[in-house]
Amino acid sequence: EIVLLAADRNSVAMSMNAYRKLGAISRAARRPYSATAGAFQSSQYYGGGGGGGGGGAPSRAFPSYSIFGTDALLTLKPLLPTFKPAGGDGVALDRRGKMMLSFTPSAGGGDSGGGNWKWQEQLTMALTVEEVGLLVNQLPMHAVEISRAGSNQMQSRGVGGGEYSLAPEAEVSDAPDKVLTVTPGEGATVTFAIDFVRDGVGGQISPLDENSRHAPMEVVAQAGDFQVCKHLMEASIPQLLGWNSMMDIGVQSMISRSGGGGGGGYGGGSGRPY
Repeated sequence: EIVLLAADRNSVAMSMNAYRKLGAISRAARRPYSATAGAFQSSQYYGGGGGGGGGGAPSRAFPSYSIFGTDALLTLKPLLPTFKPAGGDGVALDRRGKMMLSFTPSAGGGDSGGGNWKWQEQLTMALTVEEVGLLVNQLPMHAVEISRAGSNQMQSRGVGGGEYSLAPEAEVSDAPDKVLTVTPGEGATVTFAIDFVRDGVGGQISPLDENSRHAPMEVVAQAGDFQVCKHLMEASIPQLLGWNSMMDIGVQSMISRSGGGGGGGYGGGSGRPY
């Protein structure tokens, strides 16, 4: 009888724990999504809440999108912006983010690299938000060429449109230009290619990048691949500028400051002229 009572107590305790957890899940599901609710839900599905593995939502993420070519792999990966304190309790943009394009050579093993890639021998090109905007604007109607000269000058040229350039830095080098070309092709395909060029001649070896021996590399994006790339690049522009994050903070701050005051009812504002 004593054993049965202990078992009954354990059953009741387990039932109560299950009931509390179900109630917490139900409350989290009913209320609007928040950082707290998100952390709770993530802890359920990411194995949090216990010891050792760390509880709560993941603190880091690594978004990327890859296109598999015959001899190379193209990967888009955002480099997020950084922020700095401003005005005591504020925040401001410290450094803009960029969109990294990485070309990884195949290590062989069949078509599309066979799943084997030389990850340590990539060629990369980090695009500014303006260059991302240029790709979105010009493609797939017109080809785009983006170069990194030995002087670190960044020049972007839409073959079908005008020119866009950023002022060069003081450092000068005799290294060949690193050139990214994005060219529309037949069947709505788009070819991404990277090369090292000097005086119009590609396939040059750069003393600044030992992986230049793999150039030129190219990846052909099918229509669906490119549509995904274009959408991701366009949607990333506000994020790379930190625009959404700071706008959300700014709006929330204005809402908080308006608490308690105001002109009751619709249309009751602070009287601020616009």
